[in-house]
Amino acid sequence: MNKKSIKVNFMMNSILSVSSFIFPLITFPYVSRILMPSGTGVVNFANSIINYVLTFSMLGIPLYGVKACAIDKIDKKKLSNTVIELLILNIIVGTISMFVLLVMTFCIGEFRSNWKIIGIMSMIIPLNILGVEWFYRAMEEYYYISIRNIIFKFIGVILMFTFVHSREDYLKYAVTIVIAGAGSYLLNFVKLKKYVEFGGFSNLDLKRHIKPVLSFFLLSVSWMIYSNTDVIMLGFMKGDEAVGYYSAALRIKSIILGIVSALSAVLMPRVVNFFADKKYDEAYRMIRKNSSFVLLSSLYFIIYIIINAREIINLLAGDGFLPAINVIQVTIISVLLVGFSSLFGTNVLVSIGKEKVTVVASFVGIAVNILLNFLLIPKQAALGAGVATVVGEFCIIICEVLWLGRCVLKCFNLSNFVKIIISSTLSTIALIAVKVVMKSYLLTNNMFSLFVYITASGAIYTAIYILTLYFQKEEIVWTNCRQIANRLANSVRNV
Repeated sequence: MNKKSIKVNFMMNSILSVSSFIFPLITFPYVSRILMPSGTGVVNFANSIINYVLTFSMLGIPLYGVKACAIDKIDKKKLSNTVIELLILNIIVGTISMFVLLVMTFCIGEFRSNWKIIGIMSMIIPLNILGVEWFYRAMEEYYYISIRNIIFKFIGVILMFTFVHSREDYLKYAVTIVIAGAGSYLLNFVKLKKYVEFGGFSNLDLKRHIKPVLSFFLLSVSWMIYSNTDVIMLGFMKGDEAVGYYSAALRIKSIILGIVSALSAVLMPRVVNFFADKKYDEAYRMIRKNSSFVLLSSLYFIIYIIINAREIINLLAGDGFLPAINVIQVTIISVLLVGFSSLFGTNVLVSIGKEKVTVVASFVGIAVNILLNFLLIPKQAALGAGVATVVGEFCIIICEVLWLGRCVLKCFNLSNFVKIIISSTLSTIALIAVKVVMKSYLLTNNMFSLFVYITASGAIYTAIYILTLYFQKEEIVWTNCRQIANRLANSVRNV
């Protein structure tokens, strides 16, 4: 099979990650005003239930499937058997999960009173199973994945504006969520016959997947718990207002994290292949490139957001969310930590078959996070939850690094790191200078002045960051800039 371009895959996966948060930003203001708190509350309640059931029904296959298919993708017969085995296993577990959800819906009063919307939202589960998204990620079909997902998101938005007009239309809104989020998975299943031979089922071996799948299932559960614990505890201990401030910070963080983590997701199938073929030098070369990108992109966003948190919050959410300034300044640090914990946990440990280490590290992070939430939230509210998240992520990295030992040094290009640190320092000084110069302009605090400042300061900051990296011949920026320059030169010569 032809190798896909890492750059194209990275760009498409970044667009897909960002679109997952941009589309809700577009639809939320409209939906919240039409459905009001009661309608949106019912939809979010049903969605949270389905997300938990979905985690159990998928059984860790989304991550394990990428690894298993990446190893077998050269041999079509082996690949076909692997896909069919995992699909059958997923259907069995998914059917059991759907049955449990059905029983819960008619036995629990709160579920029973919302059975219609739970029934609609539950369609996400079979669509995710049949969609075998993990297979297309293993095949590095990121162009197809991204275009297909974005098209269906647009369809969902159009349907929402067309059919959702009153508070009673919350069921119609639930349908648009299903179509936008999982409708495209039907195309995946139809297209699967292009890659997979659906022949006899006599040589299938489901048992060989059960043990590794359970390890990945524990990893999925740990991620689900970790991503929801702080919000749940904050809601119980401090109420909706604190959750609102924290959610504003999380939304900004999630968009940035989608970009920073995009390369890790793209490289994973190829790194798995290199380790499986014992091409260790190639594997670690890609991991070093990923680690440089994580540091380069994380510092770029973290520094700008910390310095301009007030202006960003004011522009995106309004002055009613100003108490979230220190929350976003702390929480955004976790972007760097998550980037490296994903690199160690997914690109390295999962690729070499040590996903159990990642599971243990994740549960250590959960334990630290919960303990610190109990200690910090009563006094610091949303800020306390942010600190707990950052420390929890740091503990995950410590656990992974301790297991990797000296191998962790193979994951870094230290000379490249120094260049990135120097560029970050110089661009930070320039950004602070710009803010001081434009301070009087920002006192007006209107939307136009905020937009002008964010645009101008962002342009200057970005230019200095990239130029200092280029003149130092930092690997990623130097290589890409030279390629762009060569293409432009060739285009001019061909005119």
